[in-house]
Order: sequence, then structure tokens, then C-alpha cells
Amino acid sequence: MLKMLATLTVLALCSPSGLQLARPASAFQLQASSPPTRARPSSSVISALRAPGSNRVLGRAFGAAARVRQALALRMSESDPWAIEESLETFTNRKKVAIVGSGAVGLYYGARLIEAGHDVTFLARSELHSLQNKGLKVESIDGDMHFPSVKAVASTAEMGEVDWVMMCLKTHGLDDAPKLLTPIVGKHTRILAVMNGFGIEEKLAETFPRNQIFGGMAFVASYREKHVVKHVKFGPILGGHMDDDLQELEELKGLFYGSKVKVMASENLKMARWEKLCWNIPFNGLAVAMGGISVDKIVEDADMRALAHKLMNEVITAANLDAEACNIESKFYLDREDIVKRMFALTDTMQDYKPSTMVDLVEKRQMEVEYLFENPLHRAHELPADFPHLESLVTMVLSQARLAGLSSMVQPLPSTVASSV
Repeated sequence: MLKMLATLTVLALCSPSGLQLARPASAFQLQASSPPTRARPSSSVISALRAPGSNRVLGRAFGAAARVRQALALRMSESDPWAIEESLETFTNRKKVAIVGSGAVGLYYGARLIEAGHDVTFLARSELHSLQNKGLKVESIDGDMHFPSVKAVASTAEMGEVDWVMMCLKTHGLDDAPKLLTPIVGKHTRILAVMNGFGIEEKLAETFPRNQIFGGMAFVASYREKHVVKHVKFGPILGGHMDDDLQELEELKGLFYGSKVKVMASENLKMARWEKLCWNIPFNGLAVAMGGISVDKIVEDADMRALAHKLMNEVITAANLDAEACNIESKFYLDREDIVKRMFALTDTMQDYKPSTMVDLVEKRQMEVEYLFENPLHRAHELPADFPHLESLVTMVLSQARLAGLSSMVQPLPSTVASSV
């Protein structure tokens, strides 16, 4: 009986129906944070496996389950019953990680990596004194963390060479990347740029080898309040390798193994970037173009909702034409119906969420316009289609940034036709 229970448990973990896999047309696959409910052994199974005399069977069952989880890149969590008998350290290959950009996002992911057992150092400015003297505290929907002592420095020259660099900067900080990263990047260092936009990896490749560069997009809602990071919604990272190297992609998944961060591993980074832009361009863009409004105002107004729909369709068209031009396999093309339905359904639940670029406009901070808006439009203009709504939106976003003095972009867009009056 015990052998049968152990066998059934392992088979449940192996079952394809227990995994959340993306549709073939999607740019990524979701790596589950923990075995889904249907694959979890019940309390009666756990009790039976722990019965007197069951140690040998228990050991074999857990050993097999561990191998299955490792092969499937399943992320462990404290609520996972399998974690009762196995330490997270079993699944953690300790890495030396530099977090470059210690805002709410960088601090949150850095804390999760510390929790998973990695050696993490933060490059910090405004939070430097607090981190050095009070440590790091995170209040999270996935479990609070408090580290009384963390490593934090004012310069990367104080770090030394690391295994991984996780860049969580605003995209206008890419100009400083060579100076920031050169002291910590060696020939085996991997760079993960957790930023939104288009052309980010290409910018880094001007200085660093392509095979060392990864792109990441954070699906997380977090902010800082009195030196405490508040993680209030979402949390996954969508990431990929610049050259779509599947072996290197395993290294990325391995970095977060043992953490509570879900990894959506993209086998085609370019299309993953386009997919994220399907949300950012219409909703981030309209929030700015309208002078600083939250997303609920967009989805609840019939005219703006329709405009967001048109914008999203134009981004999808640009993405798939770009894929065709770059000879990307058709299985990675964006599924128009799926993306529109999924992204509007998500946004309908976000209430008065304020997109990052809109917050920058309202709070008079330098805005991320080049990589989020200009670069995608420039690429679209090289493709055999018209994008009238995208052109108009980007023009309005750039104008808002210029009028507020929050952008260095002073020249008109290449598509601009001088007025005759």
C-alpha cells in the first residue's frame, strides 16, 4: 500500500495536466511556483508515508519527486508539503548576485534571492543608509521577509566580480551601464536586465558579449514606504536569453530555483518583449497622453477602451511582421485574440492602478520614453504596414514629456510632417 501511494504521488507530479503550460503561440511558458493543487498529495497520503516503517519508501518517493521537480523547474514555496522533508538548500546553487538598481522592484527580487540562499549585494543610493544600518524588510503577499543585515554599497567598485547582475534600473540608466557594470562583470558573469521596453539587450550588447545578456520583465506591483518594501500584487518574471540559447535559459531558471518567484521562461525574447509592449503601449501610453490618469479611467470609458483596443492590435501587427522579417518561427507569433482578451481581462481587475510612466509624469521624474515608445515605433516604421494610432499616441507621449521637461528627446519623430500653416 505504501509503495502504491508513493508511486501515485510521483506520477501525479509528472502528470502534464498538472502543469500550467502556455499556448503554443505564446512567447513563454509558465514555470509553476509549486506543484498545482491536483498534483499535491493529500494529508492522508503524507500521514501514510510517515507511518512507522515507511522511511525507506518515503526516501525513494521524495528522491524521485525531487528529480521530477528539478527537471520541470518547479519553484518551491513554504506551503508546499514536500518542503516538510527537504531543505530549500537541496535545490539552491549559491550564486554571487549584484542588484543594480535598489528601488522597490530590485529590493523585492533581491530579498527573494537572499531567502533562497544566494549571496546578494545591493547597489543603492537613496536606500543605502537604511540598508546598511537597518537591513531590509519586505511586506509581501507571498510572505514577509526581514533581514537585519544585508550587503549594500554605493559603488560597484566595492563588489568585485559576480556570477549574476540583475539590473532593475529605469531604461534611461542604460547609458551608465558600461561604467556601472564593468567592475563586476567577468567573462562568466550573466547580466539580467529587468526593464520594460524594446532594444534594451541591443544597447547592452554594445559593451558586453551577447551570450552573457538576458532580458527580463517584471510582473509585480510593489512600492517603498518608510524604507519598507510593500509587495501588493503579482510577482513573476518573464525572462529570456538574447540569442534564445536554451541551455543559458536553464541557468536563468536555476537562479530563481528555490525562491518564491515564478519564472516565465521565454524561448524567444524578442517576442516576449513585444508581448509586454501590448500592455505597456496602450495603457501606459494613454495614461500619460491623457495627462496622468489611472487605468480604470481607460477601461471604463467606451471611447478610450476602444482606442486602447486599436493600439493593442497595431502593436500585435508590428510584432508579428517583425517576427516574419527576422525569420522567427511562426509558433512564437503573438495570438491576437488570446492577447487582447487576456490583457483587457487583467486590466479590468487592476482598479485605479497607476502605470509607472504616468507616475513619473505626475511626480516630475525623468520619463522612460525612448525604449517604451520611440524604439517600438521606429521598428514599426520599417515594416510593411501603417500604424496611425501608434504614431499619434507616441507623439502625444513625447509631447507630454517635453512640455514637462522630463525627456531629453527634443527632435520630432522621423514620421512627423511639418505643418504647412
